[in-house]
Amino acid sequence: METYGWWDQVPENLKTKTALAADGLKPGGDPAARIEYGRGRRHRIYNLYDAKVAHQKQQATPAQLAALEAARLAQRTCPRCKTVVASKTALDPELGICDSCYAVREGNIHVGARDEAIRVARKLMAWPGLLILDTETTGLEGEIVEIGVIRTDGSMAYHSLVRPRDEMGATEIHGITADMVANAPTFADIEPQLRVLLHGRKVAVYNVPFDRGMLWGGVYSMYKAELPPAPEPVPAALLGPAHSTQDAWLSPRAVKQRDENQAWQVAADEALAAAERWTNAITWRCVMRVYAKYVGEWNEFHGDYKWQRLPRGGHRALDDCQATLRMLREMASAPLSTESTLSVVGA
Repeated sequence: METYGWWDQVPENLKTKTALAADGLKPGGDPAARIEYGRGRRHRIYNLYDAKVAHQKQQATPAQLAALEAARLAQRTCPRCKTVVASKTALDPELGICDSCYAVREGNIHVGARDEAIRVARKLMAWPGLLILDTETTGLEGEIVEIGVIRTDGSMAYHSLVRPRDEMGATEIHGITADMVANAPTFADIEPQLRVLLHGRKVAVYNVPFDRGMLWGGVYSMYKAELPPAPEPVPAALLGPAHSTQDAWLSPRAVKQRDENQAWQVAADEALAAAERWTNAITWRCVMRVYAKYVGEWNEFHGDYKWQRLPRGGHRALDDCQATLRMLREMASAPLSTESTLSVVGA
């Protein structure tokens, strides 16, 4: 193929596709030559076609031109409000809608989330026998030092201080001191009462993962305390080749010690399973997640509604139960977006 070094060397009959298109022509075959010049980033290569064998480009009919224009227009039209924007880049890249419709959509999403929170709160308040629970602890990963449970009419269903096994903590938050719990019952002492009260019931908690985890930890510790001390692992000196635990390679002493280890592990696993069964016997409802939707403060980083702090009155279990109940009542009494304020008040 003939290659030219610059445009002034190219015969008049050889043209690029762009030049042919400007004359209403299209190539009639493969490139007849090319032009190549420059180096590195400035290196350029263009194919050249013989205009003598080029074909006349078929002209679009008026109907085709109209269809092309309609297609271009559709790319710039909001599918919801039919507004034509200056460029298709002005439409949302994911939803393809204009800024006005996007704002309305976001508003409707938040309204829908708030309505959902109101409906959930109404169902909870109407649920027969619903209980509201809260715990105070020695820390975020500590032990329960107080537990309170109330009914939806605000009356107390259960309350007790709890003596922890370890040192007292978080006194600066809830005000519960070591002296206050010195003669209090242990979790194992109150567990039978809690089981009778809570099992099979629907229980509303402001922060379910925290309080459920604290109850789980209390039950697990109670069952684990009934286990004997963990036996020592079988010493490597008593094991056979490659530290084998097969009976054929073990002394009678090593076999006994290995069996004790296995039995202890089975009992420890059962303690874990028992704690899980204990907490799973309760139907939990998290008020914090519901209230976050009700407030509707969106968190862009987490892609979810921001969790709101529980207004803590006296920083004690029963006070927090009452604060959670007030939140439920506030949401349950609020009107849905389809209701008027008067209809809810009248109801």
